[in-house]
Amino acid sequence: MHFSEQAEQDRRRRHYTKQRRIEELWRDDEVRHLLQLPAEPFEAFRLQAAVVNKYGEIRIDEATIPLHGQAAPGTEVMVQLYWDRLAILNHRHEPMLTVPRPYTGRSADIPWPQVFANWLRKPRSVTHSQFLRMLPVSLQSYEPDIRKERLQALHHWSTVYALEQIEEALNVHGLEQDVSRITAFLGMKHGKRDVPVTWRETFSPPGTRMDNDLERYDRLMGVM
Repeated sequence: MHFSEQAEQDRRRRHYTKQRRIEELWRDDEVRHLLQLPAEPFEAFRLQAAVVNKYGEIRIDEATIPLHGQAAPGTEVMVQLYWDRLAILNHRHEPMLTVPRPYTGRSADIPWPQVFANWLRKPRSVTHSQFLRMLPVSLQSYEPDIRKERLQALHHWSTVYALEQIEEALNVHGLEQDVSRITAFLGMKHGKRDVPVTWRETFSPPGTRMDNDLERYDRLMGVM
């Protein structure tokens, strides 16, 4: 006989003085003396403060965590360290970002449009950003004289196409540095023509902006 069967039989045994089954006595004590478990499980965590550096990142758990522009450099954020993840909170203790802890081996999704938008605001930070080495080699060409143009294009493309699709277009012979032809190629190859006719660029100072009309790109590539 297994121990579990012996325990079940013993629960049905009558108490030697109270003459009631032990399982009945246990239920009475459970109702009167034991607290109910909460409906939601409790997760233990450690709370720690971190300061955002000039690149919009924090250093926590021996890892660099980018905040994707959600907190200004020099501000303090709070980090909840769970066993499997890090939850970053703003100064009002509202959640901003949740990423896996490094030792779990899991990777967090990178919001590339936000990354490129942050680089556009501070182009000189590109070479110091940890995201640069995460890009495919063909997307890492940021010569100073074309850096802003390439960043504007990458920001625009990443809101419509996957990074792999952009990499494929950049590897096509003859399209490497021509933004208009790459845009037209992506539209023909992947059928994403549901983009605004006019790409509105908002990062340049007033008076220096130029509207990039996608119809002009279509004419260059013979797409009408």
